[in-house]
Amino acid sequence: MPPVRTAASLVDAVAHDLALSSHGAGYAPSLVRGTACGTCKKRKLRCDGARPVCGGCARSAKVHGDDPGALAQCVYPDPRPRAAPLGKVQRATLEAEIAELKATVEQLRQANASATSASSSTPALFFSSAPGPDEHDATRLPRVPADFPLDAPSIQTSYGVAPFAFSESSARLVNTQSASPRTTGPTPSGEMWSPYSTVPPTLSPSATLDSATSATSPFTPPSSDPFLDLLYPGWPRDLPPPSLVHRIIDVYFSRPHQCSDVINPSRFRTALSLPPTSAGFPHPGLIHVMCAIACLMVPDDFFRGESCYWRGYSRAADYHIARCKIALEEGLVTASMFDTAQVFGLLCFWLYSQARWVEVWQYCAQATRVTLPLGLNHIRAASDPSSDPTSTSAMLKDTDDEAVLRERALTFFLAFTADRFASASTGWACSLDKADITTTIPGEGQTYPRGDDVVNSPFSLHHPAFFLAHGEGCGPLQLSIKAVVLLGDVVQFQSRAPYAIKMAPQTGFALNDRISDVRSTDSFRRLDSTVRGFIASIPREYQFRLRPLGTSGADILDETRLCLVHGMAHTSVILLHEPHVAALDEHEPSFVRCLESANEILQGVFLILGTSYDVALFSPFFTYVVACAGRTFVRQIAIRVATGATHGIDELKSNVNTILYTLKAPRTPLGDNAHAQLSMMLDDPLRCLPRPFLALASDLSPPLAPGAHSAYDLTRRDPMRPPCTVEPLPATPAPTTSTTRAARNRFGIVELERGPGADEPLLRELVADKSLVVEGEWFGGQGFDGVL
Repeated sequence: MPPVRTAASLVDAVAHDLALSSHGAGYAPSLVRGTACGTCKKRKLRCDGARPVCGGCARSAKVHGDDPGALAQCVYPDPRPRAAPLGKVQRATLEAEIAELKATVEQLRQANASATSASSSTPALFFSSAPGPDEHDATRLPRVPADFPLDAPSIQTSYGVAPFAFSESSARLVNTQSASPRTTGPTPSGEMWSPYSTVPPTLSPSATLDSATSATSPFTPPSSDPFLDLLYPGWPRDLPPPSLVHRIIDVYFSRPHQCSDVINPSRFRTALSLPPTSAGFPHPGLIHVMCAIACLMVPDDFFRGESCYWRGYSRAADYHIARCKIALEEGLVTASMFDTAQVFGLLCFWLYSQARWVEVWQYCAQATRVTLPLGLNHIRAASDPSSDPTSTSAMLKDTDDEAVLRERALTFFLAFTADRFASASTGWACSLDKADITTTIPGEGQTYPRGDDVVNSPFSLHHPAFFLAHGEGCGPLQLSIKAVVLLGDVVQFQSRAPYAIKMAPQTGFALNDRISDVRSTDSFRRLDSTVRGFIASIPREYQFRLRPLGTSGADILDETRLCLVHGMAHTSVILLHEPHVAALDEHEPSFVRCLESANEILQGVFLILGTSYDVALFSPFFTYVVACAGRTFVRQIAIRVATGATHGIDELKSNVNTILYTLKAPRTPLGDNAHAQLSMMLDDPLRCLPRPFLALASDLSPPLAPGAHSAYDLTRRDPMRPPCTVEPLPATPAPTTSTTRAARNRFGIVELERGPGADEPLLRELVADKSLVVEGEWFGGQGFDGVL
């Protein structure tokens, strides 16, 4: 170990009787760094500082046979002059400046605290953002004219206080006329926070929070940092520091997820680098929802060392979503409507992953409604000669910028996808019909079509070979959107078919015959053939089970999309045939189709579990896909239990347990929700029998406790779902009560299972005793509780 110098100089060592080296007096003393002679420095040798010749140079001369006394004197560098001690006057000056800075900071804190307390007791105006960039000027709603009639005799349109007679909406409209510059950041008086201290009951539910977070004062703004206000004037107070925001945004664009292509990275980063008071700064709600999505993909230690800015919330993502809803409510009038459409689409994605079903249904409708006035459902290039001059003008300006056209199209299909996913999970009608959409899917490496190419493009939803032609420019993203369109067609058919049956004899609606089985109609056969054709036409290089799994970020995103394409196509088969399973027979045609698709989904699950893929990277809708397969297997178990065929039940339960493990793996509220419901179905599989046989399940189930209700009671309906039967036609008399005498006027289980004249002793006895009958010819139902 090299010696450590124990004295600053020889004089100090002699005066205090100290050794020049920690190794003792017998060793060469160590010098202060930078004081060795020039020769030892060049040779990188240790120098002892001896004069006129140091020990290192003397030993080197002896080794080479030279006389050390004849050597030239060693050259040492000049000692560095020490800094003069700080004078008393300079010290006093610096101390005075430090005290002045501390007093200034304390005054700023007191002023902010007093302004916040004063504004909390006095209602103030909403301060919304002013118009954004020039290219988005057309996305703003018209401003309120000066002669707009108001209820109060006088108003204060500056940063003052509105009269108490005004409503919140009137105050917002008045302020849009006065706020000419964009003031994204808080005002010095802190008035931007006063409207959020209490949420009036007249506001929409989008400005409120769930009960888990409402009790923790979620609208209290974080304490302001005076230095942050100096460095970033106008920075929104409810956002984290700029450095942390950039870190979170980097996560959003670098991690693979289903919304990564919706926001143009270069455009957004450029806008985020602008001053917060600039007109081109991004919508605060857009920043919040992007941060919320990114927070779902970071580990727990990502915020280590950062201040906890999400006070009152269990997670940073919940905080960002709450602030996003407030920003949406605040900027609906003056903010960029295109940014608002993007916020709604991304918000639906986040809410679906967190299993917030009521909010998902609400915001999906808002997402599609916002896209319509912008013209996102009829996107055309500015140079498109086929634009119809008589068509309703959209609020967005036309453009020939390919990047902007692609971003607009993907923004629309994000809202479209959210709407179809919500409808598939509930069985309810979609909010936007495919007939109202002419926007084409943007192709990979291709320009947006113009003129007649819009209609003739294989990416047009109305092209005859839309589900079959997957040529140039068709990649995983395009296939996933096509699969969503196919899923939406199936959901729309199933939601309309029961009413089409009842309305057909009077109006000739869709299904124009009085029919006893929907599967015999041309509409059903065409849709079933379309689903089959789409599955068979997927290019081999994009078939999930035949494709080698990649490792890069782009490969992971492609694999997750192709897995979802594979799953959605087979889920469409299940949703199309499942309502028509009306027999306790595993060889029934519709049930066979459901089992085939469920096994295909299960094989994809086995492929995923056999690799190192993280299930959390897949789309949230993948949870519903595997849950549909699990429900099909549970129904097969129930049919075997009801018919007494117990062989193969253990294998089916093993398949369901594999799906349960897949649902639990992402550790998300959506996965936990689906896991709990599928587990409940597996514990009592008879609840998954076809609806005509639910009463049979009540006979086979164990006795109920006193006061309990049977899960198979046909008279008790789930309030979350529409009834699964069709009432009698107006022309036919209403059926009598379900008794043995009236069985000849109703459809019984014997006829439904075996046909008229069947001889099944057990079922005949049950029909005679329990009058197990059902109404009508349609047996619908898309699941339960909006998930399975």
